[in-house]
Amino acid sequence: MPIIRISTAAYEKLRSMARGWETQKQTVDRALGVGTTSKRPTADSIIDVKSRRPKTRQLRKPGWRTPRHEFFLPILTAVHHLGGSAPTAQIINEVNRLMRHRLTPDDLLSVESGAVRWVNTTQWAWQSLKHAGLMAQSPKGIWTISPAGRKAAISRTLPPFKGHRAA
Repeated sequence: MPIIRISTAAYEKLRSMARGWETQKQTVDRALGVGTTSKRPTADSIIDVKSRRPKTRQLRKPGWRTPRHEFFLPILTAVHHLGGSAPTAQIINEVNRLMRHRLTPDDLLSVESGAVRWVNTTQWAWQSLKHAGLMAQSPKGIWTISPAGRKAAISRTLPPFKGHRAA
């Protein structure tokens, strides 16, 4: 797939147009009005927008993406505000609203699986919270806060647990 380079202003405009957890490709397609027909796109009609992604895996400097632990309180707050239990997509949209101003440009890129990086990080953060007992066991596709998680959301402080570095 071809790679196109765009100006920072164009990138920021596209970033502001992104909805929830859609990929960069989906945002560009929607902005250009392509891909809305029932006809399946061909390889020639797809343009993959890649920005600041290294060609090989390499260590990055701190600050290139939002650390997982910064998602912990926003997740707990989102679930608490949504009544203690809600579908994953609804919680992720609420986390997006709470964290939009803290996400870096690299958070908005897609990972190898095709998911947007910050959504992937949110799901890993949820997993850490679940292992720490701050999220309760619940059916697939539903996130439920535990009593300890509710207490943390209300007090806006996390108890120490493995995988969490206190700020």
